[in-house]
Amino acid sequence: MPSTSTGPSSQWSRSIGRWFGNRGWEVLFRVGTSYIQLVGSLGPDTPVGKFLEKRGEGVHHVGYRVADVAAVLERLRAKGVPLVDQMPRPGSRGTTVAFVHPRGFRGVLVELVQEGPLPKPG
Repeated sequence: MPSTSTGPSSQWSRSIGRWFGNRGWEVLFRVGTSYIQLVGSLGPDTPVGKFLEKRGEGVHHVGYRVADVAAVLERLRAKGVPLVDQMPRPGSRGTTVAFVHPRGFRGVLVELVQEGPLPKPG
């Protein structure tokens, strides 16, 4: 961890590790205004477990912060980009997320991340 003369840099901090359902776990490291997310599988039949079985260890996905996940999904859909999620859904840390299929980004799974929860219907 980088340090300054006054102690650890405020740009580096560890978030608490979290479980997401019975599918896996995550640990987030804040770096400036971004995060590095480490994810792990709780079994071979989970999304991360299937990824590891097929591709081995390595980068699972790259996330991009966007202002409006629903609007970005619409633009990508209009351009014919294959989507994993057709609609935004709740993500970690109270975010709203959607995944774009790796076929649309040269083999890289892309996560769109919007700060804040999904808007309430109606």
